[in-house]
Amino acid sequence: MTDSKKSDDVILPLKLEKERKLSKDQMVTFKLRTDPTQATSTTFELSVPFIDGSEGPRAAILAQKHLTRVITGMNITTAQGCRAMVHTIYRGEAKAAYDRQVNTQNEIEWELARETARQTHVAANPTATDAEIAAAGQAIVRPGISDACHNQGMSAIVKYMCPYKVLERVKRQLRRNCRKPADMTMVEFFTAVNRINTEEIPFLPPFNGANQSLTEEEIKEILHYGLPNSWKNEMTRQGFDLINENTASLLEFCQRLEEIPDFQVAKRSDNQSSKKKSGSSNVSKQTGKSNSGTSGGNGKFCLLHGTGSHTTDMCNTLKAQIKRQKGSSEIKKESSNNFGNKTWSRKADIANKNQKKELATFIKNAVKGELNAISTMKKRKGHSKADGFAIDPVEEILEEGQIDLSEFNYEDMDDLKIETDDEDFEDAKSSMDEDDA
Repeated sequence: MTDSKKSDDVILPLKLEKERKLSKDQMVTFKLRTDPTQATSTTFELSVPFIDGSEGPRAAILAQKHLTRVITGMNITTAQGCRAMVHTIYRGEAKAAYDRQVNTQNEIEWELARETARQTHVAANPTATDAEIAAAGQAIVRPGISDACHNQGMSAIVKYMCPYKVLERVKRQLRRNCRKPADMTMVEFFTAVNRINTEEIPFLPPFNGANQSLTEEEIKEILHYGLPNSWKNEMTRQGFDLINENTASLLEFCQRLEEIPDFQVAKRSDNQSSKKKSGSSNVSKQTGKSNSGTSGGNGKFCLLHGTGSHTTDMCNTLKAQIKRQKGSSEIKKESSNNFGNKTWSRKADIANKNQKKELATFIKNAVKGELNAISTMKKRKGHSKADGFAIDPVEEILEEGQIDLSEFNYEDMDDLKIETDDEDFEDAKSSMDEDDA
């Protein structure tokens, strides 16, 4: 989580951001004294990063504290000297926001001084004309930068670097969204919330100091809300009354729960990290059962779900996945390898297909030849034995009227189909028709 002006981002996260490694051109180093009033006091160096106004509220508050420390360590007592230090640390929009507010406040102070001079002139000269009164005000020289101007300028920098209504949003996020991270102890969680309440909230707009911090009752409610549900249930079981207890009692109770294995958060790691930490896991590779109950309290461990209420051999999810994979592999093997590795079986099927194709061709040619012969003899129906023509038995059948070929369509023979249950034979028949065409 990083600081941002977006409404859905956490403005002041519980965890502090890691310090950035800055180069020399990104910061300025001051040599300060522990006791500025003593010339012989111990000196130390303080490096302060440059601020341009885009760093966020937490950086704005920290930079303001650094500036105060520099001013104190260098024994700067004038507002003009403070302004020079601001121009040294702040840049860009942050510096512009400071100068705008300083000039505005200086204008206000100048106008108040002129108004005071005019009123003083009227009190001393009741008969003074308007021109004389105006001249009395114009005679006042513009004052220099005051401490009020500097303070207003520093407030303007923080306002510029904070989102709209930052105080209300920080308090709302603490009450509604502040949960204890799994990798943070109760002491760290308590310290982080207390740091935000005492060291950061008082320096946010509208700058009412400690008056705008959360009360102890509010902090207690925030800490209780951020606890795991198992801890809250244990409080109810033991009769821990949050209303009648203070923050210190709540912290002590949670510290005791942290020492109980049943209330410790199960830590999950990837395969690589678990391999590096040899001997850290007591899980059996064959069954997935834990050899000790210290990790989850009940001694059950699943390779898929971690510490919980079942082991690996009891996991229904893994069983279902194995069953699906086994079924799909068998179907794939059946569909993609009909012949297996038996080449002789494949050759026998191919030979059978060729025989069926030859048989179909023979039947088609034979039937077409007989029909053509019958048609030719029908045309010679007018000839007799007396003419010297030998009459075929087929012709005799046609003459006797036993078969009527008047409506017979000879072209239908091209679409001759031989019924068979073998699909490969039908494919061979279709191929044969295409070859004839």
